[in-house]
Amino acid sequence: MRLSRTYARIYQYSSFLLVYSIVMASHPIITLATLFFIIYITSYTVLASRDLHDVSSEWFSSSITVTPTLALVGGKAIVKLILKLKRRLKIPIEITVGIDGLELAGGSNTSSVVTDVGNDVILVFEVTSRVAGIHKLGPVMIGAKDRMGLLVKEISLPTVAYVIFLDESRRIPPSTTGYVSSGLSEPGLSRHPYTGLEDDFRISLPSAFTPTAKLIDWKRLAKTGGDEIYVKEHDRRRSVNMIYGLGSGFDIYIPGKGSVHGLVINLILQSILEQIKEGSQIWLLQQTSDAKFFFARVAYDEAGLRLEGAETLPRHGRIFYLSRMVVDGENDDVSELISAVKGDAIILLLNVSSEVGRILPGHLAERVKVEEERRLIDLAARLNIRCCLTALDSLPEALRRAISSGHNVLQ
Repeated sequence: MRLSRTYARIYQYSSFLLVYSIVMASHPIITLATLFFIIYITSYTVLASRDLHDVSSEWFSSSITVTPTLALVGGKAIVKLILKLKRRLKIPIEITVGIDGLELAGGSNTSSVVTDVGNDVILVFEVTSRVAGIHKLGPVMIGAKDRMGLLVKEISLPTVAYVIFLDESRRIPPSTTGYVSSGLSEPGLSRHPYTGLEDDFRISLPSAFTPTAKLIDWKRLAKTGGDEIYVKEHDRRRSVNMIYGLGSGFDIYIPGKGSVHGLVINLILQSILEQIKEGSQIWLLQQTSDAKFFFARVAYDEAGLRLEGAETLPRHGRIFYLSRMVVDGENDDVSELISAVKGDAIILLLNVSSEVGRILPGHLAERVKVEEERRLIDLAARLNIRCCLTALDSLPEALRRAISSGHNVLQ
């Protein structure tokens, strides 16, 4: 607990005035009045703290929604917080929603209200960003006050939401499901000709209804001589936790291409959409400015793409971590994080020296290219995890090969 800013400042001034009046032997009335005020605030704080002692995060429930989840750099995203009080007690509170480096584009992410059971607190504001990236909104900080607003108890609610800012517009296609014999559309089956295919092969109609074949989504290709020919489109058992990680060093703007962060996010989104159709669970992790990680689960349905906050990663899955590894200790943090997940893992080390070299003089460009390549090779040698060095132009193919290799972890 703490004093509110106004009363804390008054308390400081009163203490200074009391010391000054004693030292300078001022009029007794000034000394006694100041002393009385200090004693009053101290006594009231002790008594009021009893009323706020039981107030905790369990008294509140909250949710944050962001519209749209995908926004353009410089555009606006609307954030809506709904806060409910579970106990039948009127409490003056201060609300603050963390915006993780985003800029306010309208409204305010703070509010002072008196909440009560049945009266939901709704806070709406707009945020924007000048750079591409995944940004976290939250947690929700609550300052519960006593009736006079003198004492404040700070409470943190772990409610978070995420918004992705992109350099260019990206249309998210509608959710796709496959048709099964029951006449229902089941998620996890795709009619995309390239989804889940290693090798095309055909079977006859009797074979299509064997126990093994029933695990596969088959599409009738032709009917010749009374025999129906089917082709495998997608294996329904292919369900895996796909974990994509964004590391450090992507805050670089390349003329004609945009920010590296935006390019990497666009590439990941392309992979995510296809894998969700296959029935996989998608997770994102990103390193924050304080060298920590936040986790999010990607959900995709009729309402579109959204990111749900998560405290940890799943115990099993495949990890694809993309980074330039420019933060001290990042390799150790990533190794520890990956070791907690059972499954295949690969680190894609991105080399952007060629792109950076185009805006540098010739002798500096060659030196930067050599030094950066040497740094990444040395880094890969120290990591006990499978690594792949790739240039920016080769990143889509490198990621595709990384996804195609390794073993699926079935749920």
